Amino acid sequence: MYTVSTKGKDEVIGFAAEELKKYLFSVTGEEVISGKGGFTLALMGEIGLDTSDVEDPSLDDIIYIDTTEHGGIIAGSNPHSVLIAVYEYLRRLGCVWLFPGKDGEFIPHGKTKPVKYRNAPKFRTRGPCIEGTVTQKIVLDMIEWLPKVGMNTFMSQCIQPTVFYQRNYSTLDAGTMRAEDNSREAVAAYKREFTRECKKRGLVFHDIGHGWTVLPFGIFADAWHPEPPPVLAPENEIYMAELDGKRELRGALNTQACMSNEKGRGKILDYIVNYAEEHPEVDVLHVWLADGSNNQCECEKCREKTASDWYVIFLNELDRRLSERNIDTRICFAVYTATVYPPERERLNNPERFILDFAPITRRYTVGLEGTPVKTKKYELNKMQSVESLDEYFAYYRLWRESFGGDSLAYEYHFWRFACLDISGLDIAERVFEDIGLYSERGINGIISCGTLRPFFRGGFAYYLFARAMFDSRASYGDILEEYFSFAYGDKWKSIYAHLRKIQSAFDYKYMLAEESANPEISLYYNPGRAEILRGMRDITDALRADIALAESTHSNEVERTSLFLLRNLADYADMVADFIIPMAEGDPAAARVKYDEFVAEMQKREEALTPYFDHWLNVAYLERIIRTKDKFW
Repeated sequence: MYTVSTKGKDEVIGFAAEELKKYLFSVTGEEVISGKGGFTLALMGEIGLDTSDVEDPSLDDIIYIDTTEHGGIIAGSNPHSVLIAVYEYLRRLGCVWLFPGKDGEFIPHGKTKPVKYRNAPKFRTRGPCIEGTVTQKIVLDMIEWLPKVGMNTFMSQCIQPTVFYQRNYSTLDAGTMRAEDNSREAVAAYKREFTRECKKRGLVFHDIGHGWTVLPFGIFADAWHPEPPPVLAPENEIYMAELDGKRELRGALNTQACMSNEKGRGKILDYIVNYAEEHPEVDVLHVWLADGSNNQCECEKCREKTASDWYVIFLNELDRRLSERNIDTRICFAVYTATVYPPERERLNNPERFILDFAPITRRYTVGLEGTPVKTKKYELNKMQSVESLDEYFAYYRLWRESFGGDSLAYEYHFWRFACLDISGLDIAERVFEDIGLYSERGINGIISCGTLRPFFRGGFAYYLFARAMFDSRASYGDILEEYFSFAYGDKWKSIYAHLRKIQSAFDYKYMLAEESANPEISLYYNPGRAEILRGMRDITDALRADIALAESTHSNEVERTSLFLLRNLADYADMVADFIIPMAEGDPAAARVKYDEFVAEMQKREEALTPYFDHWLNVAYLERIIRTKDKFW
């Protein structure tokens, strides 16, 4: 029999104790009860353990485990660290959580053992933001999984994430799945439910982002282009950005406000402050300007300052109003599109309130930092060109840091559209691992992944790597790869990995991101040499299928079975993608369209079986752009 007790009455630590009891029983088969003398769960500071190696123990995680076979201390610097520590202890007993849901979980049968472990992750912020398409089960399963792999953050996007629920049953889907209620009222209830699940686990809850510029003026900004289209009341047009001499609505999330209009600015500030006061469950409120680029107000008054100067004025006013109401919600501001350029005159007065959100949305994902000297450009109103070089993005970031020394995070897009073009899943994995290292070296204090919550179709390794590499900087790429692949694919993992490397090479990520056209005048994807290489895809996937069959004959658990099922589907997927890229590479988009339509129809048939792992809407939407795009869309 084992006993589990907690120091204090924190609800998150209480939940951690229940999780330990549940899994200890599953592992050992022995009775586990609440009581002293066995395992003790506690905050490190309350039991005299040193936390001086982190800046703020309430925000920065330390995981501490010191146990024998019969009990001991499982502790953390804050409540969610204690929960993560419980799962880290269980990992050392052989528990595995490769991806969300029961099929991603393996619980061994055996005995406990002594464990000594201490880790202070370099990143304060580690987690995802809702993107792509979701169902409520997908969201809840992800939230349950996050602390099991060492993540501590979850973000909801927009005033409520209606668009992400509704996309799941859009015209891009086959309609084979029964749609849950995705009305605004239903999604509001879903948000309340998943927020509760976040708080139960102590996850740091981030909220909203875009939308503030229109919400106070009667536009419910829960989608980029909601149906029916929103209508702006004539009396509110004066508060909208002036572009080409007109003040009008340009999409619910893409319309900037006239920042020099003090009355309009005050209405927005009042709305934000009231929201923060009414939603104390929000730990970090993202206060961004509108989405899109080159849409800043062009009125005579707004022209007097840069977008970032107006933004800082606005944020300082927000801080003052929050302080007057004794609201301590932290505010995350976005260095994004026009505000990539740092302010020229204004400075944030209270940096402790704010988190700098570095969001390099137009960067290239085929390369990281190249070490190339960069000359930054001067801000010009609505004449911004996309920044593709990460070196250039960091040049602007360094200028921001001259005036702001507070907390920071990266809002990254690895698992958004860029992952859809990575057929093997290995290119994004390599980019993620390299980026985590370089962001850490440059003082960025975490990453929120703006991408699908279903990045597991390509095996899930890249996302698992994202979680574990942020959590433990001592783990190498090879360590995490072997850990994941050996459990997912059993004894055949090395051979399976070799096949995936061949798929990676055949598609070539630079080609997939439109960087290797032999003649851009014909097409961004014109490359007869690539077509010839891709004709050999079925030889690669047939060899992969042969190893899958061998692994399936000996698989020993549900995680391995599910992983092999996904891998078999991925082999078919690679064949079908090659089938429509070959004619595109040969300069025949009409033939490519026929093969693409066949690919979509087949993936629609598989949609229900693949639902927890594959974001159908996101993948087919961005693969289709290979056929129709004339310009890079990133």
